[in-house]
Amino acid sequence: MLNPNMKLFTMAMGLAALAVDPEFPTINNVLTRGEADWIEVAIKTPGSTSPIYERLDMLSEFGAFAPNTQDTELKLFVNNANKSVTLKSSLENGGNIDVATAAHANNALFKKLLQASKLKYPATYKAHYVSMELVIQGQATIKDRGMIGDQSAIPQWGFSVQTMTADYVDALGNLIA
Repeated sequence: MLNPNMKLFTMAMGLAALAVDPEFPTINNVLTRGEADWIEVAIKTPGSTSPIYERLDMLSEFGAFAPNTQDTELKLFVNNANKSVTLKSSLENGGNIDVATAAHANNALFKKLLQASKLKYPATYKAHYVSMELVIQGQATIKDRGMIGDQSAIPQWGFSVQTMTADYVDALGNLIA
């Protein structure tokens, strides 16, 4: 005779899902952003005519682009049809992409970023979000956010790419409306 407790155990085991062997990860379902996504900038220094892009060596931060949009609504009055009429204004004012790179005084790009921040040089950027097969590119300025971390951290420096324009481009190079 089968023990009633054993029967319940067997039934419970029959309902359990069988383990599935793991598969290799792909860029579409597992992503280490520091390895796949990246940004490049071109800074217009005196004498430069066309953008020359340089890839930032990032350490711990590559922020997502979030547009800075401000909506304002002003309720005016109730019209003849007894409907409320409003004025609505939407202002798109760029956005920010925060990055952290190695704080290395002998690195030419690091020096260029500090100089661009201090002297307000214009820049262009291309933020490659490989995980989404999307590039966000446009015009920007560079903001120096200074040293990041404490005395026990690996020295790194924070910059903000302050975007003025942003175009969305797919993996084939087509503008996305």
